[in-house]
Amino acid sequence: MTADSSSAPPQGPSNLLTEWARLLLDSFAAAGVRQVVISPGSRSTPFVAAAAAHPGLQCHDVVDERSAAFFALGQAKVSGRPSLLLCTSGSAGAHYLPAVLEARQSQTPMLLLTADRPFELMDCTAPQTVDQTRFLGHHSAAFVELGEPSAAPMALRALRRKAVQAVWRSRHPEPGAVHLNARARKPLEPEPAGADASPAAEDLRVAVDELLQQPAPQPMAASAELFPEDLAPLAEACRQARRGLILCGPAPLQESAAREAVYRLAAATGFPILVEAASQLRFAPGLPESAIGAFDLLFGSPAVLAGPAPDLILQLGAPPVSGTWGRYLAANPEIPHAVLAPYGWNDAINTARWLVFAPVATACGALTAALTPKAEESSKPLRSERQAWLQRFQGAETAAWSAAEAILSQQETLSEGATARRLVEALPEGALLSLGNSLPIRQVDRWVPPSPKPLRILSQRGTSGIDGLISSAAGAATVLPP
Repeated sequence: MTADSSSAPPQGPSNLLTEWARLLLDSFAAAGVRQVVISPGSRSTPFVAAAAAHPGLQCHDVVDERSAAFFALGQAKVSGRPSLLLCTSGSAGAHYLPAVLEARQSQTPMLLLTADRPFELMDCTAPQTVDQTRFLGHHSAAFVELGEPSAAPMALRALRRKAVQAVWRSRHPEPGAVHLNARARKPLEPEPAGADASPAAEDLRVAVDELLQQPAPQPMAASAELFPEDLAPLAEACRQARRGLILCGPAPLQESAAREAVYRLAAATGFPILVEAASQLRFAPGLPESAIGAFDLLFGSPAVLAGPAPDLILQLGAPPVSGTWGRYLAANPEIPHAVLAPYGWNDAINTARWLVFAPVATACGALTAALTPKAEESSKPLRSERQAWLQRFQGAETAAWSAAEAILSQQETLSEGATARRLVEALPEGALLSLGNSLPIRQVDRWVPPSPKPLRILSQRGTSGIDGLISSAAGAATVLPP
C-alpha cells in the first residue's frame, strides 16, 4: 500500500484530474507554448498524458531533470518563447535550479510545472513529499500555486487565466522562469470519456470543452517608444566624442535583427564597432569596415594601452567576455560609458554614466535619429580625428590577424586556436554555433576574424557556469528554424 492509497477520493467527478490537466495544458498552448520537456514520474502522469494528447504541443523526453531544464533553456534561447518543463513531485523540481539561475541572469523565458502531492500528505513524512512552494526562491520570476483541482466554473476559468498569466509573466516585464505547482490525488491515470461516465463527469467534460472553444485571454503590452529627444544628453556626448567606441558583447539570437540599426549608428558616429564572438554581429552579412574583432588582443597590447584612450564607450547589451577589456575599463573608470540594453543593469564595474533600457535596435535607431540632423555640423578637425582613430584600430586589426596567421601556420599540432579557426571555417552558412561560458568565446575572439558568412551564435553567459552546455545545445537544435 502506497502512502496515499487510502487518501480521500477525488472531491468531484471521477474525471476531475483528467479534465483539469487537459484544460491546463491547452491553456499553455493557447498562450504560445509549443514545446514540452518531460522527465518521468508517477505524480505527473495526468499532465504528461494531457501534453501528449494535445496536437499543438511537441513533447521531448529527457530523463534527468537537470539536463531537461537546460534542454528547455536552449529551446527558449532560439525560439524566444518559453518551453514547458514537467516533472514529478519531491526533489525532482529542485534539479531545475541551475538552469533557472541561467534563465534569470540571461533573461530567458521558462515555465516549470511541478506535480505535487495532496495537502493531507504534507508534514507527515510521506514519501516523495516536500514543501514545493517557492522552493526555487527568488531565482524564479514568479510562483503560482495551482492547488487541488476543482470543478467549480470559477475555478476552471481561473486555471485557464493562471496558465496564460504564467506564460505572460515568463516574458514580461523581464524574461525569466515561472514555477507552477499542481497537486494531484490518486488515481492519477487518465479517465477516458465514454458512455459509462457519470452525469457529473459528463457535465465537467462538456464544461471544459465549452471553455476551450472560447478564446484564451490575450495580454498585450503598450510599446514604449523611445524618442530622439529622450537621448539628447547621450547624443550630445556622441557629437563631441573624438575617440568613441561601440562595444557589442554577448547577445541572444533575436538580436541579429538589430544589425542594420547598429551599422547605421556606426556610420552616423564614425566609431569603430568592437564585435565579440558571442554577439550576433561578428559573423554577419554586410559587416562594415569599421568592425574590429581582435579587441581582446588589442586591449592587452602595450602599444594600444600606451596610446590615447577612448573618450566615449557605447556598450550594446551585456558586458563582453573579454578579460583584457574588463581590466582596461576598470582601470579607466573616468571614460564616459553608456549601456543600451532592454533588461538588466549591465554595468559590472559600476562606471556607466547613461543606461538606456530599450531593445538594442530601438535604442540605436533613436540615437541615430538624434544625431542625424546635426551630423554634418561636425568640424573638419573633429572628423579628421575620428577618421584617424578608426584607421588606427583598422591598422591594429590587420596586424593582429596577420600575427595570428603566422602563429597558426607554425604550429605542427592542433592547438585550441587552430581548432576554433578550423571549426568556424568549416561551418556552413546559417549554422548554429554553441559557444561555452568563457574560454571558448575568448578562443574564437583571439583566433577567428570577423566574417560576412552568417552564423547563429548560442552562448550561455548568464551565470558564467560550465554546466548544461550540451543539453542546451541539444534543445536549441530541436527548434532551430531553417
